[in-house]
Amino acid sequence: MPALQAVQLSNFRELTLPYPDDPFDPIGLRTNSVVSYIDPNSGFVVSSEILGPTAKIYEFVYLLHTGEGAWWVGILVGLSLLTLPVAIVSGVAIALNRPRSPINGIKQAAPSHAQDIILVGSEGGTTWLFAAELGRKLSLAGRKINIASMNDVRPSYASAENVFILTSTFGDGCSPQSATQFLEDFQLGLTQITSSNTS
Repeated sequence: MPALQAVQLSNFRELTLPYPDDPFDPIGLRTNSVVSYIDPNSGFVVSSEILGPTAKIYEFVYLLHTGEGAWWVGILVGLSLLTLPVAIVSGVAIALNRPRSPINGIKQAAPSHAQDIILVGSEGGTTWLFAAELGRKLSLAGRKINIASMNDVRPSYASAENVFILTSTFGDGCSPQSATQFLEDFQLGLTQITSSNTS
């Protein structure tokens, strides 16, 4: 058939055969740019239609999927995959080199037995360094201490003689991440203490 012989194989996409019992049913031919209907008796194109913008998007996806005529796409994808082991190794290295918590190694008492409570509000971690240093000094002086996030404030501290609050702000005076619930929990604790004293 002349219409089929004129199509390059690289441009061929789909061929729809006619119904065997219908001599007038055309052959459907789809290439990368045209949909044609071929007379099965003569082998010539009866009608054709140029594909629109949607077909161009499909062809681009088809190109990425098959890689036909786009060897450079394969090279780019291969090079991008080479970055994956680098990302994994660097991520593990960062995780292993992450600094330990500043309060590690400091002997702490339970909140109910501590004489000095240190509550910390910090966004970037710097305030924890000050809290750790204060905790070490108090511990060396023989004091029982407990260091915790401001969000972990307790309703009461049975043995506490001092409560130190070390905090910072960020932005326009916003509470740091470790102190977002402090005021609500602290007020709740005061309410409970007041209620118990009244009763």
